[in-house]
Amino acid sequence: MPRNTRAEILDAIDEEYKQILEACFGLWSNSLWGSPRSLSGFDNLKDAYFCLIRKLLEDGVIRFIDPDEVSNVMFVKDRPPPPKTIQDTSTHWHATTEHILSYLRSRWPLSATDENDPLFNLFFYEIPPIIWRGKNNVWFGS
Repeated sequence: MPRNTRAEILDAIDEEYKQILEACFGLWSNSLWGSPRSLSGFDNLKDAYFCLIRKLLEDGVIRFIDPDEVSNVMFVKDRPPPPKTIQDTSTHWHATTEHILSYLRSRWPLSATDENDPLFNLFFYEIPPIIWRGKNNVWFGS
C-alpha cells in the first residue's frame, strides 16, 4: 500500500471532518481509527489517527483525562462511584498538544503492523480516556 503524504492525509481529514465528528462524538479514541474513510493501509491510518487527534485537540473538540486522574473518574464494577466526574475540569489533561501527542506516540506498539495485532488493540485501552466537548461545554465520554 503506497504511503500518503502528510498533505494528502490532512486534506482527507478536512474533507471528512464533519462526518468523523458525527460518527465518533462521545466514543473512545479507537473510534477514530480508520478515519478518514478515503485512506487505507495501516501506516496511513496510523498517521491519520495522530493527525486527527492533533486537529481535534487544537480545535478544542476533545481532551484527554489527565493520566494521574483516570482512577478518579472511571467507573469500576463492584466499586463505589468515582469521586470526580469528567465535568470537573481538574481531571482534564491540560498539557500542550505536542506533549499529549508525544505521550500517545510513546505508547504506540512499534511491532504492530495491522489492526488484528493484540498490542494494537490494547493501545486504545492503555492510553487515557478521550472526552468530547458538547454544547454548553458539557463533556461526554464513554
